[in-house]
Amino acid sequence: MSAAVNPVLVESWRGPLVECVHRGAVAVCTPDGSVEFALGDITRAVLPRSAAKPLQALVLLESGAADAAGLDERHLALASASHHATPEHVALVGDWLAGLGLGEGALRCGAHAPKHRASRVALARAGTAPSQLHNQCSCGKYLAKRLLNRIYFIVFGTSGGRRSYQKTPATAGPAVMINLLQRLMPSPSSNPGRLPA
Repeated sequence: MSAAVNPVLVESWRGPLVECVHRGAVAVCTPDGSVEFALGDITRAVLPRSAAKPLQALVLLESGAADAAGLDERHLALASASHHATPEHVALVGDWLAGLGLGEGALRCGAHAPKHRASRVALARAGTAPSQLHNQCSCGKYLAKRLLNRIYFIVFGTSGGRRSYQKTPATAGPAVMINLLQRLMPSPSSNPGRLPA
């Protein structure tokens, strides 16, 4: 099993006992992609999960969707990470949805209590049930993709030297992200000691 090769990077303690350990691999690369330092099996494919959210934010910037929707650094910060559902986070998610003419139901991410303890306690004391706006992934995973699918345009063709544009189908956001990832990440068959230029 590959995981046995990887060193323990994190220990989680409960009182005086180690509750669990997390193994992993680390690679530090130079700008040209050469591996400067490595621990563990850096050639093994990984599932980055929420660590991919900054790439989603990059797609918002690269595609022009962030500018078209009037997003600022607060929106991009939410798109880049999971949030803890503080009142500020929840309000920003709600405003972002409203700016797109969408309601909470557009998120389809499920509701859960805020990760932020004080916000969770305040919600419970108020007798208010958590909503999808409190979901830690409501921006990074769902709202950013909704924005891309809603306003991203692609070049459809040229006619007489002029570009024509067509609104993309609902698969546009994922397609743009896949294209970006293919440019940024090596394929499994590429040289494992180097990253793409």
